[in-house]
Amino acid sequence: MSASLAALCLVWGLWPLVAFAGGLGFAPLIGLAALIALVDVARPAARARLRLRAYMAPLCAFLLLAAISAFWSPRPAALLEVDLAAGEVHVRSEVARIALGLLCGAVLIAAASGLRPGQARVLGWIAIVALTVQTLIVMGLAAFESEALALFAPLMSDPAEGVQNITRNSLILAMASPALLVFAARAHPIGLLFAGVMAILQASALSVRGVEAGLLALGAAAAAIGVARVLPRSGFRVIGTAMAVAVLAMPLAVERLAPPPQAEAATSAQWRLLIWSRALEEVEAEPYLGQGVGALRTIEDRIEAGPFAGQRLIPNHPHNMPIQLWAETGLAGALLLAAALLLAAWRLPRP
Repeated sequence: MSASLAALCLVWGLWPLVAFAGGLGFAPLIGLAALIALVDVARPAARARLRLRAYMAPLCAFLLLAAISAFWSPRPAALLEVDLAAGEVHVRSEVARIALGLLCGAVLIAAASGLRPGQARVLGWIAIVALTVQTLIVMGLAAFESEALALFAPLMSDPAEGVQNITRNSLILAMASPALLVFAARAHPIGLLFAGVMAILQASALSVRGVEAGLLALGAAAAAIGVARVLPRSGFRVIGTAMAVAVLAMPLAVERLAPPPQAEAATSAQWRLLIWSRALEEVEAEPYLGQGVGALRTIEDRIEAGPFAGQRLIPNHPHNMPIQLWAETGLAGALLLAAALLLAAWRLPRP
């Protein structure tokens, strides 16, 4: 087995277990897999797959802008946090985490592109098994939440975090499941039926959990797959252009939807609108270069009335990536990231 195949099998094989830790659990897994894959990717014949591309220029410029913005951000900048007593090292800089994640992702993409057809099929089936197991786990957690929390209570310092991780688990699966659906539908004649059943199970779990973002993710993925099928020559370009426009136009769209930030919220969706409305105030205050990375984490405003009274109006981030992008890096950051999306979309192969 090649190092690349071993690294990618490790990612999928450990997927169901790592998902219990929430989204942050995947960072060390991807880092470890990238280190293993470097054995193959570092060879002269494979290094060509890691050469610089045009879309990387605005992406690197965006990361540089985000790093520089730490100098005017109200949140103190810290690269690392070291706890010698516990033997722990945490990367606290958002820019450093993203840069490391992109680098590891580039290594794994280069490793995947170097697999032989037989190896790619093996990896595809491992991914199907891993995502199917994860789907069943999510279904079980959604149906038996209280029993699951009681079972894992000794491992949790805060029961509320356990509830949140069950929801995160559902959302992470919704983001990854299109890979399972597409591969299953093409890998075997009965794959289409299997993919349909998996989609129904995932949507059911998301509905039970009330994870509207996951349902939206599945819907958006279905729309993207449809575009790629209907427009086989230009599907990715259409999708990339739509994403770039969404990044640039998000403040205008939210401005029409969001209520005044002092209003109360009765549902999670209404709370999201309040968050966006408050974040827009930060965009309007510094529209060109933003408030600086991490600035939204310093806002201590609280919701005054309703079921969420007393909760922070912006709990660390606005749950809307383009709005966070505008608030912390301004128009400059939005333009750079939109340019990266466009350049990447226009160099992708046919769907």
